[in-house]
Amino acid sequence: MGRQQGVLPARTATRAAVAHARAGDRLISFDPNLRKPLWPGEAAAKEQIEWGLRQADIVKISDEEIAFLWGLSPEAGAQKLLAEYGVRLVYATLGPRGCRFANRQGSGEVASPAGIRVADTTGAGDIFGGSAMSRLLRTGKAPAELTVGELRAITRFACCAASLSTQTRGGINSVPPESAVQALLIDFAPVSTDAPGGRIQNTCSNAAGRGTIEVLRAWPRRAAGVKPAGGRSCVP
Repeated sequence: MGRQQGVLPARTATRAAVAHARAGDRLISFDPNLRKPLWPGEAAAKEQIEWGLRQADIVKISDEEIAFLWGLSPEAGAQKLLAEYGVRLVYATLGPRGCRFANRQGSGEVASPAGIRVADTTGAGDIFGGSAMSRLLRTGKAPAELTVGELRAITRFACCAASLSTQTRGGINSVPPESAVQALLIDFAPVSTDAPGGRIQNTCSNAAGRGTIEVLRAWPRRAAGVKPAGGRSCVP
């Protein structure tokens, strides 16, 4: 959504789509995908990103974006989103170190797989986000109800998918087959201390996404056990 929000017609269309989704009781995910040169100034970028964060149930955000917005660590930024913005699940990517995940059940980190020779990071963030969303939907659970173990498994899969994609040049053509991701997972053994609020050593991929608000049309928020918009707490 970052790019779209910088142009007024696209911004208007995006906000109308979000309003429509809220009226239909749908889950929404958001990736700021900050690209400073595409904005008239940092204040404008922050304003629109803040708006997007307030709409989201699920947020994928980088450590650099967290620092840009609030000057916080990834851990503190993730907790801020959960506590103050009404976000229910956060993926905070950590560049080559991986990804931190958090919801109200707990939090942790997953490291990127070793031995990946990077050729091109184009689209890796989108592949991480799409892979994580796909695995989330397979659980049939609301984002806030996922256990730390379930979040770790989702994040590991998404990290592997995104990491594999960086070995191929291009965006769409770099999406790896699920069989390749599963094969990498076999060698990607986690080292963790699974506990609510505990840390997990093992992370996601670093590449940024495409700055989008995504409406999960196939998954009503009410059916997933998430309160309708009127019951959400969205504090700036």
